[in-house]
Amino acid sequence: MLSASTGTHLHARALLDTLSEAEFDNFTVLVSRLMNVPVAIISIIDYDGDRQFFKSQCGLALPWSETRQTPLSHSFCRIVAESNAPMRVSDARTDDRVKNNPAITALGVIAYLGTPIYVADGTPIGSFCAIDSVPREWTKGDLDTLTRLAQAISQQIKSRVLLGEMNTLREQMRLERDWLASVLQTVPVGVLSMDGTGQIRLANDASCKVLGLSARELVNCRFNDARWRVESLDGQEIPEDELPFAVALREQKPVRDYCHVIHWPDGSRRVLSVNASPLAGDYQGSAVVLSAQDITDEYAATLQLEEALHKANDVSRAKSTFLANMSHEIRTPLNGVLGMAEILENTLNQPSKKRMAGIIRQSGETLLSVLNSILDMSKIEAGKLTIEDVPFTLSDVLAPIEALHTVSAEEKGLHLSVLTKIGVPQKRHGDPFRLTQILNNLLSNAIKFTATGEVTVVVSGPRGHPLTIDVKDTGVGMTEEELSRAFNSFEQADGSMTRRFGGTGLGLSIVRELVLLMGGQISIDSHPGQGTHVRVTLPMPETSDEIEPAPVLQAAPNTLFLNDRRILIADDNETNRLVLSAMLKETNVKLTLCADGKQAVEAYEQSLRNGKPFDMLLLDITMPRMDGLEALAEIKRMERAQGLNPVPSIAVTANAIPSQVARYLDCGFDSHLAKPIRRPALLSVIEACLFCRN
Repeated sequence: MLSASTGTHLHARALLDTLSEAEFDNFTVLVSRLMNVPVAIISIIDYDGDRQFFKSQCGLALPWSETRQTPLSHSFCRIVAESNAPMRVSDARTDDRVKNNPAITALGVIAYLGTPIYVADGTPIGSFCAIDSVPREWTKGDLDTLTRLAQAISQQIKSRVLLGEMNTLREQMRLERDWLASVLQTVPVGVLSMDGTGQIRLANDASCKVLGLSARELVNCRFNDARWRVESLDGQEIPEDELPFAVALREQKPVRDYCHVIHWPDGSRRVLSVNASPLAGDYQGSAVVLSAQDITDEYAATLQLEEALHKANDVSRAKSTFLANMSHEIRTPLNGVLGMAEILENTLNQPSKKRMAGIIRQSGETLLSVLNSILDMSKIEAGKLTIEDVPFTLSDVLAPIEALHTVSAEEKGLHLSVLTKIGVPQKRHGDPFRLTQILNNLLSNAIKFTATGEVTVVVSGPRGHPLTIDVKDTGVGMTEEELSRAFNSFEQADGSMTRRFGGTGLGLSIVRELVLLMGGQISIDSHPGQGTHVRVTLPMPETSDEIEPAPVLQAAPNTLFLNDRRILIADDNETNRLVLSAMLKETNVKLTLCADGKQAVEAYEQSLRNGKPFDMLLLDITMPRMDGLEALAEIKRMERAQGLNPVPSIAVTANAIPSQVARYLDCGFDSHLAKPIRRPALLSVIEACLFCRN
């Protein structure tokens, strides 16, 4: 049984019995559309409840869409989770693994493709699956799509768990801070913090008793205040530069057990044992902490501690910024806390009080250890982020990014194009995960701030040159003043941007940090109303190392069949035309490019007059003046009028739901190619249409 799948663990991670959540529902809807399946499910296995809970579902019929769970007896996903491996079922009724599963009749599960999803420690807790109600042969591309999205789901689950741990850590630190502050006020040892000028900035209650002044009087006093008279044990005046504060600040090393006499303002004479230690880290050279024990009355020294935490009122609740600032805002004062604890531990002689000092120090070290663990696990931008250097294939990074963002772009009516220039080496060394993070942030920003037009990604960098990524949009743009703040955390162009577009304003600041850590450069060119152009340059050299090939949708066919073929391309988006041209550039085809359906009809008519008819039509559906369906109808009318054989035609469009595809085929298209376009798929579809006609 999977230990991570107990009901207690899963409830604690907010994975069971939750309401529908868009962050998970987006994945099931996306798979349903990308893979053209009626049902997609994120299933969590709950052994304690003898059930599988549907964290998200798309397409399930009643009552399952409402109950969002079934008994484990109905679960295909249990097999996937327990085997920790993907499972393909073409026809469940004949598959020995599942042919007796009640879900076949109860839920109509005939074809099934599932892959595991995981919690942070790598334990599978369920599966992400696509389901069809008819037999289906799943392709490598189907599995690759599902696997990549399942990885994203697992990362979402890990992030959720991490956020919970962050909140727990925050509460632990608050309790630790309050506890340490209480200890500071109750220890019988005077503790003072002085700045670089010797001015007292912090003094506990015990220091008032040790120094003979009230707290109000102590704060802002200097270490050599005239109200005190300091002398050696034999009554000699002590030069200021020999006092513990001055020595510690000057030599940047601790001063231990320095004993001297102090005459209080009221004339009382006291003997003190003083320890002084300079603070390290950001405070180095500018602050000293002292502990003063009144050994006249044999007061035993005990633990003291500087402020537990630096002022944190301005620290945002946003997880990413909290983590980004954690190293500075917590590590720095924690260094002071540990330093002060060490002073007291070395000062005290009584075992019980020395043990108290050790407890505070150990508590601080434990807190530091927890902080380090969280920062290492999250790999956030805190100056400690590790950049990998592994071989990878560039197209394996770009393809899923394009597929993921095409959906959100098309929902806004935008054209998204991802183009890699010819001659760019595919095999490279670097961090593919961070490259993906950079591209995802840039594309998300570009799509978010673009209402109409297009978003274009062009990847360049010939052999021997850095990898260059240009992301352009036709969005709102920015002024020079807004550009100056573009990389600031939690800032957008202005306050209205947040109200209008939402978001935290962290995207570009994260991108810049990643780019700099990878040794690259980033620049932005933008003008109000004219869009934005972001250029990222990364030193990702090409490599000859062996790279395990990622599964592809379809192997590219031999292109000899395209020699001297005449192909007409009609698409109102210039970038789409550029993409198709680039994909076919090396196939020796003769291309004619048109910006709308009307131009396509005119070009076809001209080809007939010239006696050089086209061999293939690639038509976008949604175009101005005349759409693809109207253009094809007019072309077929001319063919019938002249007794010509129909030219093979392919609908190239982002509209890919089954009813739309069926309509295109009914209107006379021979095939359909869904955007985003892949070159192997493009060549395969062209080849199939040409040879079927022949």
